[in-house]
Amino acid sequence: MGALLVCAAVFFIIAAAVFFFEYALATRGVTGTGEIVKIRNGDTHPVYVVRFTTAAGRIVVAELMTSPGRGSVGDHLGVVYDPQDPQTVQPVDIDPYYLQVVLPAAAGVFFTAGGVWEYRKASRRKQRIEATPPT
Repeated sequence: MGALLVCAAVFFIIAAAVFFFEYALATRGVTGTGEIVKIRNGDTHPVYVVRFTTAAGRIVVAELMTSPGRGSVGDHLGVVYDPQDPQTVQPVDIDPYYLQVVLPAAAGVFFTAGGVWEYRKASRRKQRIEATPPT
C-alpha cells in the first residue's frame, strides 16, 4: 500500500515538473531563430544542441527539450525559450507535449487508486479479524 502511494507521489511530481516547464514556455516564451550546432545520440532519440541569441542580446547554447525530428548541423530553426531561463528551449513548431504531463498524472491516479484499494482491503481484513471471537 505504502509503495503504491510513493509511486503515485513520484508520478505526480514528474507531471508537475513537466507542466511547470510547459507553462513557462506557453506564458512567457520568446521566439527566435537558432542554429543547430551539435547532434548527439540520446537514450531514445537524437539530442539537438542549438545556439541562439536572446532578445537581450545574450548568446545561448542549449539542448532542445524536444527533438525537432529533423535537421543537420548548421541548419536554422525557430525556437521558443524562457527569458528567465534561456536553457529551457524547444522548437517553435513542436506543440507542448501534453502527453508527458498526462501520462505521469494518469499513472499517479492509477497508483493512488491502487493504494486506496489496498488500504481498504487491509482495513476490511482487520475488521474481520477483530470481529471474529477468539477460540
